[in-house]
Amino acid sequence: MFQISKDAMKYACELSLHSELEKMYKLNMDSIMYQTLSSENVNQLARKIGLLPLEYRSILFLRYCFNSTSSEIEKVLETENVISKLRYIQKMLSSFMGLGDLWIDENSMIRACNIALTEDIKDYDNIKVLHKPNYSKSFRRKLKDIKIKQNHNKMAILIAKRVAIFALISLLTFSVVLAVNVEARKRTFDWVKV
Repeated sequence: MFQISKDAMKYACELSLHSELEKMYKLNMDSIMYQTLSSENVNQLARKIGLLPLEYRSILFLRYCFNSTSSEIEKVLETENVISKLRYIQKMLSSFMGLGDLWIDENSMIRACNIALTEDIKDYDNIKVLHKPNYSKSFRRKLKDIKIKQNHNKMAILIAKRVAIFALISLLTFSVVLAVNVEARKRTFDWVKV
């Protein structure tokens, strides 16, 4: 029996996607017929958008919710071929909606993307942050190593500060003694001359 490795399958899928993206880039958009969706179908489309991979959802949200250009989307997402990917997503969603050769019109896409974005971000306020995360042993060791290195730096700074404070106090005390005591001042200057 012939078995295909995961890497070979992944490579074949990438080639297929690349080929499809090239077709989408060369596609004459003036020849496309568009279909306006009903409110029920727009809600259904919004649910389908919510199931797309993060990159595809992000492209749709930036284009239809935030009116970003393809070059702006490429910069924000640090990706390439946004025009082709956007057309590929539009064709795929139109196919999922059972429109055949028709594509979903822009107003329906805008409405569906706004609904999907609202659904996508509604739980952000309810996310609970773990106060005591569960770290693996290797990660805890790395943290311990970092902490030890940081403590050495802090300790060196602390010692240097203490030495500087001691030197400053000693110098001030010595200068006060010299200013007040004539005998100490005379002996100090005699010592310095020798």
